Amino acid sequence: MTENKQSLTSPTQRYSIHRALPYWYIACKSKNLRRKPIQVWIWNTPFVLFRNSQGVAHALLDRCPHRNVPLSAGRCIDGHIQCAYHGWKYNGKGDCLEVPALHGASTNKKRSVEAFPIKEQQGYIWLFTDSKNPPNHEPYTFERLDNPAYISIDYQADFDATLHATAENILDVPHTAFLHRGLFRGGETNLLDTKITRYLDRVECEFTGEPAPSGVMGKLLGAGANQVSHFDRFILPSIAQVDYRIGDARHLNATSVLTPLSDFKTRMYTSVTVKVSKWVSFIKPIATLFAYIVVKQDKDILKKQVEAIQHFSGESYMNTEVDCLGPFILRLLKKAANEQVIVKQDVGDEDPEKVISGKILA
Repeated sequence: MTENKQSLTSPTQRYSIHRALPYWYIACKSKNLRRKPIQVWIWNTPFVLFRNSQGVAHALLDRCPHRNVPLSAGRCIDGHIQCAYHGWKYNGKGDCLEVPALHGASTNKKRSVEAFPIKEQQGYIWLFTDSKNPPNHEPYTFERLDNPAYISIDYQADFDATLHATAENILDVPHTAFLHRGLFRGGETNLLDTKITRYLDRVECEFTGEPAPSGVMGKLLGAGANQVSHFDRFILPSIAQVDYRIGDARHLNATSVLTPLSDFKTRMYTSVTVKVSKWVSFIKPIATLFAYIVVKQDKDILKKQVEAIQHFSGESYMNTEVDCLGPFILRLLKKAANEQVIVKQDVGDEDPEKVISGKILA
């Protein structure tokens, strides 16, 4: 029997996809770029990354202008990249240095390849998605990575989901009591006050009245504490941050930078920094296991979500007051895609545009 993918509802062709350009996105981890060129994708576009003879990273559009073969299929020679098809050679600026079969000079601007700004910091290589104009801001900087009072856990995962759906999932409190029941929440529900503050380049939600989480990881971090400070925030173009301070001595911050490989494929680079006064050297294996279990559950549910959305040829979301950040994340992405908004990425740079108070059960 042939599978019938038709639905009884009219197709909407509505998807929460807004390509925020130009911005910095993580292209790869520094350790993944060695002697050989590699291909990375951002917003459905392939780039080739390679290092010159001094080890400095460069990024070009992954297409040789001669016959459109990916440059990433070639090799690095003397700090330059050479196409595997006819041997055309390019430097980090995209200038064509050599056409082996051509008699005479090979320099010709028409033979150049688009080059994109690159910045390498904190073990990541960032790419700026504009080859025509220099960046007017810096990539995001992870906090507390070098603080000896904190342990750091870094991991990455690929989601079959849009950037918006992935960011909303990371910052969505209500689903943790169901999808991740017993890991962080899942016991008795509590009435929390919420304060959503919208800025030009970000939105954040402060949760007050929250006891120490009742799940396994929550008990480990919050044992004996009765004071919890909890903020969730999204920062353009793709940064989702969860911040817990439990008592005076315990702190967990999970910052995820999302790279949209394509419209329905998102790569998450997460840095979790944890401060626990007495057990800081013992908590890393437990926290790492916890993180991978949560990520696996999120990956599975988001894949089911996008399959259903594509089956029905579009989204049909119904928002309520407990969907604290998702709708505002979408507004920010849409605004950035339409207006190319760039502002400094430090909380408090801009006066709040709007503050919304509410309550949720969690």
